[in-house]
Amino acid sequence: REGRPEDITPCIRCNKCHVATIHGPYLSVCSVNPEYGLEHQLKKMAPAPVTEPRKVAVIGGGPAGMEAAQVAANRGHKVTLFEKTGELGGQLIPASVPDFKWTLKNFKDYMVRKTLENANIEVRFNTEAKPGELSGFDKVIVAIGAEPIILPLPGVGDKNVMTGIDALLHPEQVKGKVAVIGGGEIGVEVGMFLAKKGHP
Repeated sequence: REGRPEDITPCIRCNKCHVATIHGPYLSVCSVNPEYGLEHQLKKMAPAPVTEPRKVAVIGGGPAGMEAAQVAANRGHKVTLFEKTGELGGQLIPASVPDFKWTLKNFKDYMVRKTLENANIEVRFNTEAKPGELSGFDKVIVAIGAEPIILPLPGVGDKNVMTGIDALLHPEQVKGKVAVIGGGEIGVEVGMFLAKKGHP
């Protein structure tokens, strides 16, 4: 309505807005817009602007870190976001590699743009937040994500074995016939991604 379509949170087609709650009244929700379905309560739920701005450090530039940085900055705090790599996005980066995951790529790009354009957020790329660098901050938010658990199975360290995330980030390292172990979302999507690239 205000002519700012670029500020509309992109839909990721998760279909949660179409699923009614099992018990109680119908409640529609959204995976990427927590305000959806709660418009009638926003005035009493929304965080108020701060009266005393603080220096806030956010460690991790994935979706949780970017969201935390934006919320704190929009309330009036001065935020420094530490990202140990040269790119924001975290697990959204490998998740949006397959061309059929274009909705997640749109959402990742939207989150990155909103973070980088926020005047109250300073992003420090290629920087690990070490204790000495955090001493001057009033608050620290840790949003460093998770690491995959590698089972201690025979052959797991062989050159032809990699995680699904590594296969998405480095498909050029995948050679010949592929076996995907695990049929969860990542396993299925990696299988589809590699099959489209011609791997049997």
